[in-house]
Amino acid sequence: MGKLRDYLMQMYRVNPESQAFILDIDLEKYAEVFNEWDRAPFNKKALEPELLAFIDDCSEDIPMRYKLEFCFHLPKIKKDKRKEIAIIAGLRNYFDFNIHLLKEERFNENKKVALYIIIAFSFLFSFSFFSKKINNHAILSIMLEGLMIGGWVFLWEAFSSFFFTKNEIGKKVNIFRRYYNAKIEFIYE
Repeated sequence: MGKLRDYLMQMYRVNPESQAFILDIDLEKYAEVFNEWDRAPFNKKALEPELLAFIDDCSEDIPMRYKLEFCFHLPKIKKDKRKEIAIIAGLRNYFDFNIHLLKEERFNENKKVALYIIIAFSFLFSFSFFSKKINNHAILSIMLEGLMIGGWVFLWEAFSSFFFTKNEIGKKVNIFRRYYNAKIEFIYE
């Protein structure tokens, strides 16, 4: 663990008080934080895709057990406390909104899993029930085999969604929570 931290400290600054890794981000102007196509005010804008990609890349380097801080570097002449406050609010809103969307996606995934399980067991019980009643009828036997195969396919889809897809959504929620909780500061040079 110590070796990884030492290696990361060669790539990133560390806040001596919080022990959080600092992501240094150079800007020419405040507007570079948000997507230039989005006309909403700072506190409701979408993040600049390149900035989000940079944050994601850095976050992948730094294990989740470590906190993050975002440090925006701007020219001294750009200093504007009101814009700082608006950008911090905009970043928090953006991350919070994504957490909300991901939770909604997880809820929808749960509904899908429940539906797949109901369909799977309906197919499998139908197969079990009707297979005892049908004797040597080729077309009906093929249809019954389809019910059995379909039941197992739906059961696998439920299993896959429950254990894999929901796990990925959960990881994304944790990543956005990490971003949401990150300290944000501005340095003027």
